[in-house]
Amino acid sequence: MTGFGFTEAINYSFIAKDSCDKLRMDADDPRRKIVNIVNPLSEDQAVMRTSLIPGLLETMRFNLFQQVRTVRVFEIGKTFIAKEHDNLPEQTEFLAALWAGSRADLSWHSQETACDFYDLKGILEALFKGLNIKDICFAALPNEKCRYTRPGFTAEILANGKSVGILGELHPEVLKAYHLKQTAYIFEINAEILPELVA
Repeated sequence: MTGFGFTEAINYSFIAKDSCDKLRMDADDPRRKIVNIVNPLSEDQAVMRTSLIPGLLETMRFNLFQQVRTVRVFEIGKTFIAKEHDNLPEQTEFLAALWAGSRADLSWHSQETACDFYDLKGILEALFKGLNIKDICFAALPNEKCRYTRPGFTAEILANGKSVGILGELHPEVLKAYHLKQTAYIFEINAEILPELVA
């Protein structure tokens, strides 16, 4: 990912309790099974994360406040889903990335062009090629399954017929919830599935 011009973000494993609401997750979404922190440092770090997306959105917001309009970040880390009869949560490692702003580095002799869905799709295809994972395809995600991504601008990522994640434009309501006024694109991949797909 760094070779594609992305910077690695390392965010806390703790997020705000209302993050699932901000991401518009369904009431029965497994990622709503949160693990509460007994003595949180702040309200923004009250629960264990069930997705890497909130952390990347906070990173984007911080950058925009610093007048950095082009943000290309990724994170590899664990998510934590509470299990009913067990004190230890289910832990799964994910790879997530966010791209907002310009398609290319700004230069005095070129006009700024905003990145789009296909730019991040190209990064994913190159990533899978570099990992020697074949038979990759992208299928339109049904509108009712687009919670934190925009309907009609979201794809399910399939490798060898197996769903490994999603790619899409962030939903306008999610951007509003995080006080972001700039379009952004994300992908989220279950990294634990990838090794078995390597040819």
